Amino acid sequence: MLKYPWTRLDHPDPHPRHLDPAPRGAAAPPDDPESGSAKFGAYRTEVDDLRQAREPFAGRIPDWQQTPEASIMDTADDIAYAIHDVEDFYRVGVLQQGAVAAELSAWQRECGHFRAITSSALAAAGRRPGAAIERLRRQLHRKDAWVADDEAFAAAVEHVREELVEGLLALPFDGSIEAEQYVARFSARWSTRFVEAITVTPEPDVRSGHVLLAKPQWHEVQVLKFVHHRFVLARPDLALHQRGQARLLGTLVEALWEWLLDPEEESRLPRRLHDLVELAEAELHPRTPDRIGRARGRAIVDFVAQLTDGQAVAMLDALSGRSGALWTDAFVL
Repeated sequence: MLKYPWTRLDHPDPHPRHLDPAPRGAAAPPDDPESGSAKFGAYRTEVDDLRQAREPFAGRIPDWQQTPEASIMDTADDIAYAIHDVEDFYRVGVLQQGAVAAELSAWQRECGHFRAITSSALAAAGRRPGAAIERLRRQLHRKDAWVADDEAFAAAVEHVREELVEGLLALPFDGSIEAEQYVARFSARWSTRFVEAITVTPEPDVRSGHVLLAKPQWHEVQVLKFVHHRFVLARPDLALHQRGQARLLGTLVEALWEWLLDPEEESRLPRRLHDLVELAEAELHPRTPDRIGRARGRAIVDFVAQLTDGQAVAMLDALSGRSGALWTDAFVL
């Protein structure tokens, strides 16, 4: 709740999405500027909890600013994401040396050319090696001018290339104890490097926090996160899987919503869903139709969020009539 201490649209007032620049995560999506912040820490139903959690900091830090504790968590999360997600996908063979090496080395060889071309030409370069990381460099300048630095960025690319491309990825992971020890040494070096680079500032930039990484290591985290996003999250096979999951979850939420609105079937709702609806509605003051609708929708989302992958699939199969099983421990009723 305190990582992004605001709701999507109206708390606190004035809302941080109107700041220029806005705090990290507070800006509205470019394709839907009226939708409110792209990231937010609480729904309207939890505003009282958010206010209570923030009460000790009232008057000490701005309403939109992360607490020091949240800033510690946020920085630790960045470090873990940068290091351990890369490790995990290296272990399963998804992260391949050749593709990462081509991207980083091409940018290093032709960085002068990449920096000189226009944004439209860069966009037209598509999947040309080096173009994606040049887009990252420009994005950092656009969004984080308070810390973005070309020399630090180039040094980060070189350090990641040496440690990751020529180091970790040079040997395919074979599951042996030796391979595990090699990964552990890689993790230990990077973790130590980042932890020792932690700094504290009493007056952080709007897009930063009280606890942050020194400039060289901040850039290294951005490059490592780029590698994970570019060569893991952007893979077509993963996109196919995720789009299917998103469609399944959306359909399941809609099916449960229809069930909840059916007056003849409401009494036969899954017990946990029934309890979540009652809890959400009990917190409403005043009870208006709009607030009741939001509370019920939130209860359904909470119910679905508690399901395992297998339970979600089984429940949708049952609701759509595809399942022939009447009783199964895959259902959460």
